[in-house]
Amino acid sequence: MPHKVIVSTAIDPAETVAKSDASAVSVPTVQTLLGEVLEICIHELLFQRSVYPRDLFVTSRDYLGIRHHVASHDDLCTYIVDTLDVAVPAMCSGLADKVSLDILDANNNEIIESYFFEIDSALLANGMDQWNAQKVSILEQHFKSLVLKFVTLEGRMMNSHFLPNNNAKFKLRLHTNGVDLHGCREFQHAVGTGTWRRSSDKLPAGAHPNDDNLVIRSIKSVHVPECLLRMECTVQFLETDG
Repeated sequence: MPHKVIVSTAIDPAETVAKSDASAVSVPTVQTLLGEVLEICIHELLFQRSVYPRDLFVTSRDYLGIRHHVASHDDLCTYIVDTLDVAVPAMCSGLADKVSLDILDANNNEIIESYFFEIDSALLANGMDQWNAQKVSILEQHFKSLVLKFVTLEGRMMNSHFLPNNNAKFKLRLHTNGVDLHGCREFQHAVGTGTWRRSSDKLPAGAHPNDDNLVIRSIKSVHVPECLLRMECTVQFLETDG
């Protein structure tokens, strides 16, 4: 079934989305862990791919003993957090199964490369009532390995071409899976207030679905049977000669 893609509208901070009270007992722990690791990976990708000047980033934050890069620009940080405040509950509720980070050429808004964080959302949603402290600890160790993978990507990036100097930007997108779109309060609020809008699946500039030069490569797989979680991190880009 084709994905429906929902994208937040702008880099400007969106209205804060209220948290769901109904899942206060078991869901927030999972949402917090997943949201935290996705936030770190997004910031690290923006740093590694030099989407913004590197002096915009600091390394003062620590994740389970791993130092990583964080953008110091308030609007940029707010955009990422506000997006994940909707995307993560949507994935945990089974409404969506993928978040993507598109790096765009600022001159023409065409996609240069896309990074995907795809989760088996049905599996995750079905295991929400089985979380406990031991499983959270197991999941943290797997997420620590994921963060370590992203902070060491520099020098062996999957894409062989360089980004346009000082002419790149990014956009975050949430990919819904066709189930009941009313099953997540945060998602309903974001779409209803107009802070998010529908988009369509897009490929890197110049690519088509059966293009032999369209490359999809795995960055990291996270499979945690004890926690009913399976996540695939991939990158997609158009390989060009030279």
